[in-house]
Amino acid sequence: MIPYFGADEKAKDMARLLRVPGYFHQKDPKQPYLISVRAWNPCAYTEGDMLYAFPLSSQKKMELKVKQEFRSIFTCAVPESTDDLWESIYNMDCHAALERLSGSPFVGGETYSFKRVSSGNLNIYVNGKSTSCFIDKCKRIGSMDHGGPTVFNWLKWFGRSNSQVVEIMKEVYPELWKRN
Repeated sequence: MIPYFGADEKAKDMARLLRVPGYFHQKDPKQPYLISVRAWNPCAYTEGDMLYAFPLSSQKKMELKVKQEFRSIFTCAVPESTDDLWESIYNMDCHAALERLSGSPFVGGETYSFKRVSSGNLNIYVNGKSTSCFIDKCKRIGSMDHGGPTVFNWLKWFGRSNSQVVEIMKEVYPELWKRN
C-alpha cells in the first residue's frame, strides 16, 4: 500500500504497522502518547476486496501466483514444511542454485554457464549453447518464453512431479530445510 498511497518507504516495520490501542506511541520518547481508537468500522475485507481496491503490478501478480503454487505444493508434498520454506525457495539466488545443479543427473547432465549482458541480466548457456533463459537482477530465472522464476520451475521442466522436485531440492539444497 506504500507505493499506492505514495507513503514513506521506511514506514513499514512492525512497530509502525501495529500501533495497538492501549500502548504508547514512542516515536518521540520524550513525548509518548497512548494510542486510542478514534473510529471503529466493524466491516471486514477479504483478500479479494483488498486486491480489487489496490491492484497488483504484473510483477507482483506473478510473484503472488508462484508463491500460491508453492504454498499448495509444500502443504501437500512436504508436511513438515513451514510457510517460510516456499518463501526461501522463491528468494533463492538462481545463479548459485543452477551452478550447483550443473552437470548433475537431476538436469540430465546439462552444464550451465552464464554471461552478463548489457541489461545486467546473466544469459544462461546450456552445454555451451545460448538459450532464451536468463537470471534477472532479482536473481530469478526469466525467459523470452515467460518461463518460471525459480529453480523449482526449472526442475519441473524436466517432467518431474512436484514431490520428485521436492526430494531433489532436499538433496541439493538441504540448507533450505534446516532454516525452516
